[in-house]
Amino acid sequence: MVRPAVPGDLAAVNAVVRAAGRPDWAAAALAPRPDRIAVVALAHGAPAVVAGPAQAEARLLGCAKTHVYPAPDRGAPAGHYLGGIVVHPAARRRGAGRALTEARLAWIWERADAAYCITNARNAASIALHVGLGFRQVASGASFQGVTFDGGRGLVLEAPRPASCAGQ
Repeated sequence: MVRPAVPGDLAAVNAVVRAAGRPDWAAAALAPRPDRIAVVALAHGAPAVVAGPAQAEARLLGCAKTHVYPAPDRGAPAGHYLGGIVVHPAARRRGAGRALTEARLAWIWERADAAYCITNARNAASIALHVGLGFRQVASGASFQGVTFDGGRGLVLEAPRPASCAGQ
């Protein structure tokens, strides 16, 4: 199950990002804002609202957020971007990343005609996931929107809002 993140998820989110070897998220990443969303994926059968940090950490499979960039940058269009996805290493390849991505795309497509993603050109798993969801490459370069890449090359991917989402 995927639901919007809430500030009370911070300890569990940071347990997941630490397990994945990534830096902690700041509390502001989970704060509700009209121009972005953060979401969490919970284990099947987990309650939507967890009783406390220990239960949240045991149930949280992954987390992800969006960003909005108001201006284009080096071939990266202005718009809503998927970003910051982390799935616990023990939960990978089980659909949590796809579920987190689909939830964020649904949120973006209520607001925009296209969604974007910046990824490392060497991140085959990310590229495969996004291509499978209708993304195509629109730019390649050393940095976009302040993001740099191990190996020196990143990609900007774009997906148009599907016709099935038209009129939202």
